[in-house]
Amino acid sequence: MRRPLAFAVAAAVATVVLPGPGSWAAVDAYTPLSGSGSTWAQNAVDQWRRDVAELDGLTVYYAGSGSTAGRRDFIDQTVDFAVTDIPFQTAPEDGSPPETPTSSFAYVPTVGGGLALMYNLRIDGERVTDLRLPGEVVAGIFSGAITRWNDPAIRADNPGVALPDRAITPVYRADASATSLQLTSWMADRYPEVWTKGASSQFPPVAPPFTGQSGSLGVAGFVSQSYGEGAITYVENAYAMATGFPVAKVLNDAGYFVAPTPAAVSIALQDAQIRADGSLDLAAAGRSTDPRAYPLPTVSYTVVPTQTTRILTTDKGRSLARFLAYALCAGQQRAPGLGYAALPLPLVRNAAARVADIPGASGPVDLSSCANPTFSSGDTDSDTVLLRTAPMPPTADKRAGVVALGDLTEARRTMTITLVDGGPRARLDAGPTWAGATLRAGTFTPTTTLGQTTLDATGVAVVTLPPTATPGTVVPVYLAQSDGTVAAWNAVTIPAAGFPQRTTGDLVATVTASGLFQLSAPAATVVDFGDLRREVTSAARALGRFTITDDRETLSGWSLQIAVADFVSAADPTTTFPASALGYAPEQVTLPSGVAFSDAQEAGSAVYPAVLATGEPGTSTALAGATLDAALSLRVPKDTPVGSYRSTLTLTLIAR
Repeated sequence: MRRPLAFAVAAAVATVVLPGPGSWAAVDAYTPLSGSGSTWAQNAVDQWRRDVAELDGLTVYYAGSGSTAGRRDFIDQTVDFAVTDIPFQTAPEDGSPPETPTSSFAYVPTVGGGLALMYNLRIDGERVTDLRLPGEVVAGIFSGAITRWNDPAIRADNPGVALPDRAITPVYRADASATSLQLTSWMADRYPEVWTKGASSQFPPVAPPFTGQSGSLGVAGFVSQSYGEGAITYVENAYAMATGFPVAKVLNDAGYFVAPTPAAVSIALQDAQIRADGSLDLAAAGRSTDPRAYPLPTVSYTVVPTQTTRILTTDKGRSLARFLAYALCAGQQRAPGLGYAALPLPLVRNAAARVADIPGASGPVDLSSCANPTFSSGDTDSDTVLLRTAPMPPTADKRAGVVALGDLTEARRTMTITLVDGGPRARLDAGPTWAGATLRAGTFTPTTTLGQTTLDATGVAVVTLPPTATPGTVVPVYLAQSDGTVAAWNAVTIPAAGFPQRTTGDLVATVTASGLFQLSAPAATVVDFGDLRREVTSAARALGRFTITDDRETLSGWSLQIAVADFVSAADPTTTFPASALGYAPEQVTLPSGVAFSDAQEAGSAVYPAVLATGEPGTSTALAGATLDAALSLRVPKDTPVGSYRSTLTLTLIAR
């Protein structure tokens, strides 16, 4: 069923605000600081401590006592700041009381890295150094479903490698750790049909050959020993680098096998979603469709007070702001050499603004003079040094269209397939020669099918693909004859944006000499959400009222995402102001059951992309006239030159 959606974008009056001071200069007499926490981030923190001591005479004491201890010290107000790999725990798994800070605080992402899959495998005495693993195989190994190195699922993506018939020894963290939480969260989110044990910082109980070791040094040390041959573990890439042992390339959503190099991790972190408190949702980063992205990025946070405490004074706050200004900018140049990844512009911009909330700080970090290696002055979130220069993976690391159909050796001929109506269906026009053959969409073997149908008398068939398949996933599609043999094959790559249709509309911001800022959009712009069409017309101060109806049985709910690009001057493309200047406030008095708005975003500090609204399966916003709406506001930074500025607003309707 098709429903028209009324939609309007238009003029909004914005407010002029004065930003705080933005430049940092080395000054004398910084007050010493104390901190504690993450051992993984300690190498970076220690390097930055040495640097600011030499540059500014700033003394920073840091105890690498572990993330949990750091969070506890911050709660007890015995340190000025903490460094942690995971946020405060409201319901600790060990049954201890909730971790409730005794002062207001913010998370400032400072250390980026990758969760590496370090392994020890030899063939005829020679070490294997180029192992490639798709995520479902990783989940299979750590769930115990895949137990031997020559399993067909592993051989499928490692053609030409004579993998040995040897037992796999999965090595896990015996102690509670952020790495266990990161791995299990990723597997539970991406491969719940394989990993059924949920997310936890304590690895679930397992039996041999699983082997538990305490600490990152413990798991990396076990795998790197002679008795660790056949073992694989998950560990921060810095520890794997220190051992000199190889790490697996993991399949990303663009269909490439990528190692956790600094650039690959930085590319993935570009897509991390920033929460209101500054912490990150890394699920989107792990789903990046950039071919260069590593799908298991990690981050450590510096937890900073946003008010004076029993120990933090404004003088100390000034020191802490300076330390973080260095860490976010020039300090990131040190990251690759230490086994970490430099933070990209979207994360640094948000972190820089949070530094201004530290008591005693003189304002946000000035990004125009920030020596972070991933961007330069004038870069935008979608056009940075990182995005322009990060190397593409070699063609050899792109997953083949169909890499394995069990152990079949029959001659395979390719067939031409196309997506139907934007998906999630694939159509084959094979001709009458193939009439009666079965068209199947599957995974590793012909006996595992996601959908199948029989070609009609003209040799045409349409097969339904998984509607919620991860963007970038390669789905084998093949013809099976009556005896089950594979006659022809090809593959469908789930589009980078999934199956939703994307739409964009131009926003025009005008800055006049009188200080009036207006936001408008051209009239009669057609936007298309697949089967849903709507017109864009001019209206005041509104994103527009529109309805969403989910009446397709293949859907399992929906979300509406909003994204805004930076505003660029029509006269001078190098003159911009950030997309964060555009805020919105969802406006709807009543909503039907199952439909919910996200929180508003304030002009001047908005973070994009963001989810505007969500709906459960079968929901409609058309009930009782409950259309969606959102007011737009614009807060243009002080000293923005007079002129016309253009941005692009993108709405994406996503089927979950």
